[in-house]
Amino acid sequence: MTRPRPMGRSPARLIPISGVTGKGPACFLLEGEGRRILLDIGVGPDRGAAPDLSAVGRVDAVLLSHAHADHAGGLHLLGAVGDPPVHATAITAAQLPREWAGRVNPLPLSGEIDLFGIKVTTGRTGHAPGGVWLHLAVGDGLFYAGDMGFESELYAIDEPPPAATAVIDASAGLDDTPQADRRSAMHHLVRQGDALLPVPAAGRGPEIALFVVEEICRKPSLCPELREMVANLCGPWRETLRAGTADRLSFLLAMAGSVEHRSPGPRGVVIASNVMADAGASARLLPEWLDRRDAAIILSGCVPDDTPVERVRGMGRAAVAGWNVHPRISDNARLLGALGARTAIPAFNGRVPPADWEPALAPTVAATGEVTV
Repeated sequence: MTRPRPMGRSPARLIPISGVTGKGPACFLLEGEGRRILLDIGVGPDRGAAPDLSAVGRVDAVLLSHAHADHAGGLHLLGAVGDPPVHATAITAAQLPREWAGRVNPLPLSGEIDLFGIKVTTGRTGHAPGGVWLHLAVGDGLFYAGDMGFESELYAIDEPPPAATAVIDASAGLDDTPQADRRSAMHHLVRQGDALLPVPAAGRGPEIALFVVEEICRKPSLCPELREMVANLCGPWRETLRAGTADRLSFLLAMAGSVEHRSPGPRGVVIASNVMADAGASARLLPEWLDRRDAAIILSGCVPDDTPVERVRGMGRAAVAGWNVHPRISDNARLLGALGARTAIPAFNGRVPPADWEPALAPTVAATGEVTV
């Protein structure tokens, strides 16, 4: 049964500032109902990448989808657009730099708020702690995914209401490899021997650690940042999880080893933040593991340019075992069908030629520039 579309409202404009032509920082400007709202303001993941806000002008508010740097790392740039108020979930706010503590207005993990007379609906995305998609009741409805994950065993995902226009997470491009195949490849690499996995603590890190314990039956060592993240997910942040997974994470925390600040570092399976190995425990451990030809270094996601993990991969010293934390192309096609979307902007992927999106997302029309909502 086809769900009814939202009631028509005054048309709005959605203007991509950054994040459409590549895996660049997320930043979209919505103009509607007499208001101007930024959806995300990120930096990276490539070094120095930032949205150009010079021609944006003043905005009324910023809505953050989640705390990852490529979606929320550009808060220091807000002076260029009038220092507007920032809205995010409490879990996302807790992950932002300390100077933002107490300055963030609350968004629900799954619910509704009124923002300048515009109904904003949120839901969990299956991608990261505190992450939400955003649905704004402008025009015939706007859906903004931020980043999403449809195959996580850990993070919960909620169904959004209909929307005629959607900004989708196209980070995975046209890839349709199922998570079962990803897990099989990871199992093969980690089942024996020593392995270092640089991961984002606030993302796939806890899920990969849980996979190592439950499916490979190995005891991993976790860096302090990852242990703290797992503890938060077991406790105050458990509402971001799928039902029943908090208890599984409690077991992981009880049996996992710790990465200590000493040399030589731990052996076995070591899971450490950060994902680029340019800071944190993974940065400290990487040189030691490079000298150990009997030990594997396993990368599980995007490898940004000019980073230690990119150089290690270029040396032939790293194995790549992807982990689906973004939608497959079939996931995005189903999402657009459920939304009833007429127009979609595939964001965060510049590898796919624009013409190739049309057959992949049909009957939804793919766009890469400004659209009317």
